Amino acid sequence: TMIGEASAKDRPVNSLLEQDLEFIQGKKAVPVITAELTETLEEFIKRRIVDREFDDVERRKESNATVFKPSEAVELDHEQNSKSLAEVYEQEYQNKAQLMQGIAPTNEKKAALAKVHDNIAAISQRLHHTLDSLTSFHFKPQFKELNVKVITNASTIKMEEVLPVFANDAVQLAPEEVYKPTKGAIRGETERTDAERHQERRAKKVRQRE
Repeated sequence: TMIGEASAKDRPVNSLLEQDLEFIQGKKAVPVITAELTETLEEFIKRRIVDREFDDVERRKESNATVFKPSEAVELDHEQNSKSLAEVYEQEYQNKAQLMQGIAPTNEKKAALAKVHDNIAAISQRLHHTLDSLTSFHFKPQFKELNVKVITNASTIKMEEVLPVFANDAVQLAPEEVYKPTKGAIRGETERTDAERHQERRAKKVRQRE
């Protein structure tokens, strides 16, 4: 049974409109726009403009953005592969073996691209030399190509010096040449005689005069 509830026929029409009810609402209440609130907002905006306080959102740039390199893009080959399945497995095995030995695996596309780049560089050098020869007032001899030869199977003794590059004469001397040892056993200050102390002072004065 519904105790304390009124049915529709016992309640007058629109009787709830005259009552002030308190109920829980799920969303946040919208503030009522009044003249005082409008004046407060206008004063706040004017003060921020006078003080030049503009809290604009600063645009941020992604620091670790990936750079797109067209040369490293993967090209999809829609044609049938000219290599057999055994040759493909052989190439994969060679690449894995080179990685285990610390050698970078050979990439046919990168090798072909490097060869094209070298060819373009050589053609560009010849073109620049020809243009310089045509536009200069004096004759310029033909440039020589740099051929760098890397020797990998040479012994370490032939490639490096025994002595360092920056070595003075004192480093190359023997210990007895740097410090002349005294005759007899080395004695402390308290063990020396008056004659030895006098002789040492005279030798020190002679060295200072020199």
